[in-house]
Amino acid sequence: MDDRRLTKYIEGNASQPEKEAVAAWIESSEANRRRFLALRRTYDYALMHETEYQQTQRPAASKRLFTEIAKIAAIIALTFVITTNIFRKPEPEKAAEAFNTFFVPAGQRANLTLPDGTNVWLNSKTTLTYPTDFNKDNREVILDGEAYFKVKHTDGSTFTVKTLQYDINATGTEFNVAAYSCYKCFEAALIEGSVSVASHKNKLNVTLEPGQRIYSTDTALIRGNIRDLDHYLWKEGILKFQNETMGVIIQKLELYFDTKITVNNRKILDIPYTGKFWTNDGVEQVLRVLKIHAHFNYEKDNETNRITIY
Repeated sequence: MDDRRLTKYIEGNASQPEKEAVAAWIESSEANRRRFLALRRTYDYALMHETEYQQTQRPAASKRLFTEIAKIAAIIALTFVITTNIFRKPEPEKAAEAFNTFFVPAGQRANLTLPDGTNVWLNSKTTLTYPTDFNKDNREVILDGEAYFKVKHTDGSTFTVKTLQYDINATGTEFNVAAYSCYKCFEAALIEGSVSVASHKNKLNVTLEPGQRIYSTDTALIRGNIRDLDHYLWKEGILKFQNETMGVIIQKLELYFDTKITVNNRKILDIPYTGKFWTNDGVEQVLRVLKIHAHFNYEKDNETNRITIY
């Protein structure tokens, strides 16, 4: 697939058939995912420099020219950064450790298989990092976001998921972890096998049994039963809300669809809702259903990608 179609997709200007074609292409192979993520980082880097340049308030024609120059320069700069960090000379008596990093843009999901055979689904706006020297003695990954793991069992080897506040240790098992640093949230749910959850702040270490989950609040870490397995259908492109308040739902919509939602009608925030949606249908399809249930209206500014509920 050529870069023009991928860039159109990243910019949010692709049609629905084009979006589906690109999404299928990304998920078809690891090489495609890496190429897409590299282009995404290049585009983001270019936008960052374009924003800085625009602050000088130069003529519009110059801004457009700079955008193209920035995109070319970003490729060179990005290549230099990657090369410097991964292939830099080791410090004396200490070899530099290289990492692979995967980032999933908003409104998308990705599937990959780690070198040990562990299968991972990554949700929207999720980053997963693991060492290139990934072996039975070093099976640690760093997660910021949400992921569904099917860990490959290896005798005598623990698989560890490190998040901002907690570590999840497993051998061969299937579980879901939601740990977005931007929301300071944490939840681990065990589907099969056994995992333990350890806190960074104290010696707390909790073991889960299949069908259990553990989640954080402002004051405690709470263990209980999984309420509904459909909650983890996000890896199939389905959003399931089970008796969740509109306030929580709106927060998730902002996260999954990379949009800012301002609620002027505060009365709706505590209204509960249960239902399923396809992520490919977009945020407005969700809002059209929710507004009938919660009796609100909304407006969307397509230029700023902002939504106002009133």
